[in-house]
Amino acid sequence: MHPSASLSPAIRWLLDRHPDSFVFGQVYAGRDGDRFCLRSIADRDRPAESLQELPVSGLRQLAQFDGRGEFRPLRSAPDLRSGWVCIAPGAEQLELALDQLYPGGVVDAWAARVDPPPVTQYRDFVGRQTGMYRVAQNLTDAEVSEVIRASCGVRQCLKRRRWTVDGVREDSPDTKSDIACLEPCALFLECARRAARLAQEATASLGLVEPDRAVLEAALEQLLSNPAPGVRAGDLGHPLNPRRIGLLLEKLHRKPAGLSSAPSGSQTQLGTG
Repeated sequence: MHPSASLSPAIRWLLDRHPDSFVFGQVYAGRDGDRFCLRSIADRDRPAESLQELPVSGLRQLAQFDGRGEFRPLRSAPDLRSGWVCIAPGAEQLELALDQLYPGGVVDAWAARVDPPPVTQYRDFVGRQTGMYRVAQNLTDAEVSEVIRASCGVRQCLKRRRWTVDGVREDSPDTKSDIACLEPCALFLECARRAARLAQEATASLGLVEPDRAVLEAALEQLLSNPAPGVRAGDLGHPLNPRRIGLLLEKLHRKPAGLSSAPSGSQTQLGTG
């Protein structure tokens, strides 16, 4: 039997789509016939001799921790370590290598090629949740939209979100990777649960004039651009968690009634949730 006969339809589709070298997530796959040289896109122009050589079997361990040694609960987060190179001798090894780095990524990208893609929409997904995650059903579509912006942006995840709620478009193919997100992930669900719980709590008011709010927003944006070390991505209770900061930013972005007409020196009450 010819070796190619055993290839999965997913990797066949990927290679047909990219007959030459290509990028998948944060991985650059240089192609030389049936041989593939994988490395971080940050190392695309570095000689292989200057990088740590890893076997395909070593990529799973690589993908578990970021450059600071912090555990990566979301493999599609844009913080894959650099400084390595891996040779995949053939399409089967290529698929295995990509699956070590992005579990299910090739299969999901292949599955999402159809129109419409086989997604589980938000309302269907949370409708089958029980226990502490059931509260996520209480979010309005507008609130879900805020959680999406806080948890699924390019700073948080490279997957192209194909599921949605009414009034929210799926991710554009120009802004994300080939890797498809076909249903909300565990981190998103936890973020949605946190948002729903915060909405149930008593609201504290801050007396802020518009320039003060602009300062606060700029400070939070700075924290998102330069995340604090040692903060676990899944710890939504930590005040410096990027998704938690994103949720607060979304609340600050809401335009309070009468804000635009308020005099320069007046105060505006902003609910912190």
